[in-house]
Amino acid sequence: MNIFNDDSNFVYLLNQMGQKVNINGIEVQALISNQKDKTIDYKKIKTIVEFKTGDYVQFQDHNWIIVSEVSKTNTIYKAFMRKCTNTLKYKAVVDGVNTIIEIPTFIDVGTATIDSNEYFNLADNEIVCNVGYSMINKVKYITEYGSPTRFILNGRAFKTVYVNNITSVVTGEQGIIIIKLESDTIKSEDTDDIAYNPPNAVIITPPVIISSYQIVTSTVTTSNYDYILNSGLRTQKIYNVDMTPITDGTAFIFSLEQSDLNPTVSPTQLVTLMDNITATTVRLTASSTYKGYFYLVATKGDVITKRLLRIKGQYDN
Repeated sequence: MNIFNDDSNFVYLLNQMGQKVNINGIEVQALISNQKDKTIDYKKIKTIVEFKTGDYVQFQDHNWIIVSEVSKTNTIYKAFMRKCTNTLKYKAVVDGVNTIIEIPTFIDVGTATIDSNEYFNLADNEIVCNVGYSMINKVKYITEYGSPTRFILNGRAFKTVYVNNITSVVTGEQGIIIIKLESDTIKSEDTDDIAYNPPNAVIITPPVIISSYQIVTSTVTTSNYDYILNSGLRTQKIYNVDMTPITDGTAFIFSLEQSDLNPTVSPTQLVTLMDNITATTVRLTASSTYKGYFYLVATKGDVITKRLLRIKGQYDN
């Protein structure tokens, strides 16, 4: 029997030998062990608190990213994590306040200069930054600029080539986001670690939508599913907020809207067909390949009602 996979023995070891770490800002007790690979800093983490690929761990005064798939044995979660070596920084206006947004990352394409911790590709001056999916709300603002977002890394200027969180994620809401950068010229407005980006991204926290209606699965008496399986069909229906049917002849216009949870996956990639549309219902056909979140929007004049839905695989949580 492997005592590290036995719940009771593991809890004892956790209490005796565990170390305090923060996972996405929450303090937990975990067993941390070193790996043989000393060139790139990986560690193994085990704990009884659930975590996901792309989560951030604060350990030994550094940020680490869960980079492997998380395995679970009984109540024990375990995975590999990798230390962040750099921080992407940019300025944005958040609700009218000038803010510096920071995204811890590690870079693993190119030539590494160990002394200065600089990473670059000598052939084409491109680097690839790896960011945990739990930073998606910070990554999404990179696309707010009218031109490629610029960064300063180790005194050198770079600009974005693309942001890709489709092929690199394990499922629709966890994984590693790939941000590819290429060399850029230093500008007089740049500082030592923050590049100038005209204009700053303007971020406005959307107001809470108050509606006298709500969207539910049409078979709500059975189960009000908030997801559709890949290639599946599901009809959504709008009711009064007290769940009584709408009988006054009101007709709604249905549409799809991007979710901030996966800003590079469009609603039209997730939902391939909207049909069987009536005044209060619409049937959605899910993509056979794409996974992620989107909003179904029902509009009647100035009244907007939204529901967050998810396209997922049969065996996804």
